[in-house]
Amino acid sequence: MMNANITFSALRPVHRSRSLIPKIEPLFPHSCEPIPAKRAESPIRIRGGLAPWQIREVTTYIESHLDTTIRTKDLAVLVRRSSFQFCRAFRKSFNDSPHGYLMRRRVERAQGLRLMTNAPLGQIAADCGLVDQAHFNKLFRRFVGDSPGAWRRARATAPAQSQAVAGNCCPSNAGTHRTPSNVR
Repeated sequence: MMNANITFSALRPVHRSRSLIPKIEPLFPHSCEPIPAKRAESPIRIRGGLAPWQIREVTTYIESHLDTTIRTKDLAVLVRRSSFQFCRAFRKSFNDSPHGYLMRRRVERAQGLRLMTNAPLGQIAADCGLVDQAHFNKLFRRFVGDSPGAWRRARATAPAQSQAVAGNCCPSNAGTHRTPSNVR
């Protein structure tokens, strides 16, 4: 009986303040309007997606463990969600499944390694967490649209051509550049 009296007396001030709101509201007509949010200052949150701290945790974990096996279950445990909830929220936040995002990141790392090193394709595949060279070639072609060798050749010849064009304009190469008179 005493607990019921305490609960009732605790609710009584809230009830009184609610009864005052209709009386005070006409005195301050603009105070009840919602304040519009400034889009430039506040980051856009996706409803139902991962929280910003969860996105940071997942991306950091993926980047640091690209060369190992990463399971969806491990990522879900990392952000304290079930596998189903994690996959649903991940898709809303990244517009891709966890597996699709992981494969895309591996191919992007392989692109960087292809340009920066002369390592064989099998070594690059292993460094990116892929099983073998055939798997690497298949994924690379799917995401990039070209084979790794052709992609690298296209990127390797582009700087050489631009250097040759730039080299023709230098005074030290004055006799080697083409003028309109000696162009065929």
